[in-house]
Amino acid sequence: MAIDPYGPCPCGSGKKVKFCCSDIVDHIETIQKMLEGEQRMACLDYVVNLEKTVPDRPFLLLVRSMLEIDLDKLDAAEETIRRFRKAHPEDAVAHAQTAVWHAAKGEAANAVGPLQEAIRLCGENMPARVYEAVGMVAARLFAEGFVIAAKTHLMFQIIVTNGQDQQAATMLSQITSSADLPLLLRDQWHLAETPEVEADWKEDFAKAHLAAMQGRWSEALGQFETLSEKAAERPELWRNVGILRIWLADHRGAIEALRKYTSMEIPVDDAVEAEALVQLIDEETEADQIDVLTLTYPVSDDEALWESLTANSLTESMPIDLRSMADEDQPPPRAAFWLLDAVVPETGVDISRADVPKIRGELFLFGKQTDREARLEFSLKRTDDFEPAKAALAEVCGELLGSPGDEKVALQISTSREAMSWNWRLPDDTPAEHRRELQTQEHRDAVLKRWPALKTNLFGGKSPTEVSTDPSQRNRLLAAILLLELSDEQSDEVIDYNELREQLGLPKLEPIDAVGLDATKLPSVRLVRIEVEKLLDDPLIHAFRRAVSLRINNALRRLAGEVVRREHLRMKIDLAEAHGILAQLARKPTEALDHLGRARAESASAGKSCAQWDMLELSIQIGLGSSPEANRLIQHIRAQHFQEPGIAQAMMNLLMRAGLINPDGSPRMAAPSAAPAAVGEAPAASEGQKIWTPDGEAGSTGGEKKAIWTPD
Repeated sequence: MAIDPYGPCPCGSGKKVKFCCSDIVDHIETIQKMLEGEQRMACLDYVVNLEKTVPDRPFLLLVRSMLEIDLDKLDAAEETIRRFRKAHPEDAVAHAQTAVWHAAKGEAANAVGPLQEAIRLCGENMPARVYEAVGMVAARLFAEGFVIAAKTHLMFQIIVTNGQDQQAATMLSQITSSADLPLLLRDQWHLAETPEVEADWKEDFAKAHLAAMQGRWSEALGQFETLSEKAAERPELWRNVGILRIWLADHRGAIEALRKYTSMEIPVDDAVEAEALVQLIDEETEADQIDVLTLTYPVSDDEALWESLTANSLTESMPIDLRSMADEDQPPPRAAFWLLDAVVPETGVDISRADVPKIRGELFLFGKQTDREARLEFSLKRTDDFEPAKAALAEVCGELLGSPGDEKVALQISTSREAMSWNWRLPDDTPAEHRRELQTQEHRDAVLKRWPALKTNLFGGKSPTEVSTDPSQRNRLLAAILLLELSDEQSDEVIDYNELREQLGLPKLEPIDAVGLDATKLPSVRLVRIEVEKLLDDPLIHAFRRAVSLRINNALRRLAGEVVRREHLRMKIDLAEAHGILAQLARKPTEALDHLGRARAESASAGKSCAQWDMLELSIQIGLGSSPEANRLIQHIRAQHFQEPGIAQAMMNLLMRAGLINPDGSPRMAAPSAAPAAVGEAPAASEGQKIWTPDGEAGSTGGEKKAIWTPD
C-alpha cells in the first residue's frame, strides 16, 4: 500500500510524511512490505545497507532496533538504540525502544524509567511505538511480579484509547479477577487528593497530582519528593510517594515511604491496609518460606518396587491421570503413590482428628528409559517431618531403593500457608457432615492456635502472640491478620478473624455504616464490612459489580444476597446473575440448587437461555454422585442447548474433568483422575485440598475416593 504523503510519518515524529521522510518514502514502502511478509532477516540486511547512505534516520533506527530485538540480537540492538538516542535525544520513540530492549532482557524495573521519559516527550501526541511499548513493559512487569505496576500501565493504555484497546482490557480483567493473586494487589490503589488546607505547597501538590493522572509518574514522584522538604508531616504526601514508587516498580523505595505513612496519625484501616501491601511486596516477608523438595532415588527393580508400594498399607495409589504428567522430555511415571503416616482406618464413622492419617509426601515411580535408569521421585516439604518421612520411605522400600541424589527445590510455600494447611487421607465412608465438622475444627485450630504461635522474620523471629503486647508492632500484626483473612477468601468455612484479633488483644474490624457512604471510594477489601441493607440501590449495584470483577467471595455472599432481596432491581441489574453467583458460593447443595432454580426463572422471564444454569446444576449433581439427575440434565442440555455457542464443548470439558468420558467422547469406565468431593468439604485452598464450586473442577481432599457413575 502506497504511503500517504499527508499522513503521519511512520518514524513517529508527529509530522506529515511530506515534511519528514519523503526522501526515503520508497524505501519505507519496501521495508513495510518485507515486514508484512515476515522477511525479518532480509529486512534487517536491507536497513543496515540503507543506513550507509542515509545514516541516523529515526525510521531506520527504529526498524533496525525492532528487528534486532525480535531476532534476539540484543547486544546489536543496544548499540543501535544508543545511536538512536544520541542522534535524536528528544525523540520519544528512541526512549520507548530503550524500554522495549530492557523488557526483552527481562529487566522490567529498568524499562520503566525510559518509558516514562518517552511519555514525557510525547506531549499530547503519542506515537504508536510508544503506546506499544507501554503494553510490552506491562506484560514484562506482570511476569516479574510487579502486579500493581503492570495494572497501572494497562489502565494508562485504556485511558489513552478511551477503552478501545481490547487486548489491554482483557489482560487487565484477567489480572483483577485472578483469585490466585492477593486482593490488595488486584485492587486499585488511588493517590491521595490535594488536602483541603491553607499552605504554600498546596498548588505544587495539585500539579504533581495532575502529572500523575496524565501518566507522567516519574515527574510526579520527583515533585512529591521535593515537597517532602516543605510538608514532610503530611501523610497524603508519603502515601502518594509510596504508591507512585510501586507504579514505577520501585518496591524498596515504596516500602520506605509507606512505612513513614503508616507511622503517622491516620485512620487505622488506612494504616493496616498500607502495611499489608508492604508485607506483600517486601522481600523480608518473602523470606519466610518452606522448601518443597524432590528427592530422586535410584531403583534396582521397578517392577518389584511397584508391587511393594501397591501392597504396603502406608502407601496408596494416587487417583490422578498419569498421562497428564508427560512432557516433551520424558514419558509419564508408571505409578504415583501417597506416603501416609498411619494406616487408613477401616471406617471414618465417628473418627477423631487424631486418628486421621496424614499424607507425608508424593511418590512417582519411573521405569527404565533409553537414557535413564529406573527411579523414584519423592516430593515432600522440609518441615519437622522431613527426616522421619525419609526414614519411613526407606523402611517401606528396603533394599529396592538406593541413596537419594541431590535435593531439588521444586517450589516454596510460605510458613503461614503451611501453618494453615493440612493434608489428610480420610476413610472413604466418612460421613459428609462428620467430615465437615472435622475440617472446621482443624481450620479453627490452624487460625487460633498454630498461626499465633508461628515465629517469623516479619516479627523479628517472634510469634504473633509474643509481639501482641508491643504497641510498635500493632499495625504490622493487624496487617498480617488481614492478609491471613484475605488468603482465606476462597474458604468454604466461615472463620471469624475478629476472634483471633480479640484473642491477641487487638481492635476488631467493625461493620461500616452505609448511611452517607461513598462506596465508590471505599477500598475493595472493606466491601465485606458494609452494612449492605442500608445501601441505596445504585451504591449497592456498584459495590456488587466491583466485588464481581475482583471475585471477592465473602463480600459477594452479602452483596448478592441483598441484590436478590430487592426484586425491583431487575430493571437495573440481572438478578439471574446474582442468583447464579450465590449458587456458586453456596455451602450446601440444596442452597445452590435453590438459587439455580431462581436464576432459571429470572432468565426465562427475560427471554434468555438457561444453559449456564443447567451446566452449573450438572456439575453439582456430578459432585453429589447423582446419576439419574445428572443424566436427565445431560439429555436436556443436548436437546435444548447444544446449538448455543460453546455449550457442547463446555459439557465435554465438564465430563472429562469429572473423569466420566475420554477426550474422544467415549465413556470412561475406570476411576476418574480426580474423584468428586462432597460439597464444601475443603475449608481452605491449601495444599492437597480443593474448594468445591459448581463451575469448577471436581476436587479431591486428601486422596478421598468415591464410587462414580457413567453417562447412560
